[in-house]
Amino acid sequence: MLSLLLKGRDRQEWKISVNKNSTVAKLIAKFKREHKIDADKEVQLQFDGEELEGDVKLVDTEVEDDDCLDVIFS
Repeated sequence: MLSLLLKGRDRQEWKISVNKNSTVAKLIAKFKREHKIDADKEVQLQFDGEELEGDVKLVDTEVEDDDCLDVIFS
């Protein structure tokens, strides 16, 4: 499991835990579900300024336990 901090542009922060074998898309879906964000709302995650693609598994990225990801609402 990975414990991550997701941070919005308005400085709002959310803690979330996810399996490291999950895809970025699954992480986004869990984030939306847990925080009651409309499923139609576009959400992107960035790590170190780079967008994380939805079909990539977290284990295949440089994201580690307790890292912070930027949440971009569009």
